[in-house]
Amino acid sequence: MSDVLERFLRYVQVDSQSNAAFADQTPSTACQHDMARVLAADLLTYRGLPCPNLAMGGQQGHSIREFIAVSSLESGVDFLERLVAKFAVEQ
Repeated sequence: MSDVLERFLRYVQVDSQSNAAFADQTPSTACQHDMARVLAADLLTYRGLPCPNLAMGGQQGHSIREFIAVSSLESGVDFLERLVAKFAVEQ
């Protein structure tokens, strides 16, 4: 399994569900802030990638019915792997 896919699968296990009581705030929970910091440090800042704003195909965002289809997640993994490959530097 590729390094990108391993990280992605680790990230999707993080509890980052929104809180409907704070729907006017983004992120609406401390977990979402934590996840943003992890992603920024791991994927963007450390690796020198630009900060992409990815629409991953989620539906009913920031609600208790928020969801994303598995096919959309798979497409997101493919896109991220191509993005990382584009900016990868041989060491």
